[in-house]
Amino acid sequence: MDWMNAATRLLSGDMEGIAAFHYRAGQCAHLPPNPDIPPLPRATPESQGVSSHAMAAIYQDLNQALEIEPHGLMILRHGRVIAESHWSPYLASTPQMLYSLSKSLVSTAVGLAIDDGLISLDDTAAEILQDALPADQDKMDRRALAITVRHLLTMSAGTSFNEALTLFSDDWTRAYFDQPLLFDPGSAFKYNSMNTYLLSALVRRRTGQGLMEYLTERIFRPIGVSDAHWDLCPKGIEKGGWGLAMTLESMCRVGQLYLQGGVWGEDSDAVRLISEKWICEAASPVVHT
Repeated sequence: MDWMNAATRLLSGDMEGIAAFHYRAGQCAHLPPNPDIPPLPRATPESQGVSSHAMAAIYQDLNQALEIEPHGLMILRHGRVIAESHWSPYLASTPQMLYSLSKSLVSTAVGLAIDDGLISLDDTAAEILQDALPADQDKMDRRALAITVRHLLTMSAGTSFNEALTLFSDDWTRAYFDQPLLFDPGSAFKYNSMNTYLLSALVRRRTGQGLMEYLTERIFRPIGVSDAHWDLCPKGIEKGGWGLAMTLESMCRVGQLYLQGGVWGEDSDAVRLISEKWICEAASPVVHT
């Protein structure tokens, strides 16, 4: 299905087959596949205290629920894969678009930068990205000067700059500060992917690396993630709030890392990759939604 066909279906409300649309990455940061990475350990459901009949029932239900159009499902118990399936035309080696799950990897990168002492939750975005501020600050909503890393992480920044408005700008960081705020930073919750994009820009500025490079060095290589890519904005910054793609098994590795409290490996081979403090912070309720 070409993009014009997909667009026509989308505009007409015909969603049949849209999930099978072949995604082609544009400008992106790429982590190439590594065939030498051993797969996650496999085990039978019963060996991990789970009924294989229950697992089979889940997959049978998905096969019959045509409206869901699943791509793949991998189930882990105690760090071992106990069930796995991929629906045609998707393969185990197919990187899947994560959409807003990408935000969790941005949060991880921010946590690493905080652990490294490069960023704090109370740093303001304006302080870190001073060159993105309008030349005449009297013409901007000056409340934006108070937006902190914490506000961006918790979707309480108040920005009105959204994904639709990125179509009219080649400089998303500058456009973020050009738009008026909907409320005082920290006073309310409003989900907005551009908050996470700005975090991507902050991480790049403070670490000197893009998200993909930074996470590859600190997280992806140690836990065995490969064949991932992240779409870039016109300025070459990872989009942050969306645009990350990786294989199903790589996604499971990231989830397992969090389940293990930021530690990867077992016994004497265990190594801490994310601080316990950040794991607790990231998994705790912060803002009333």
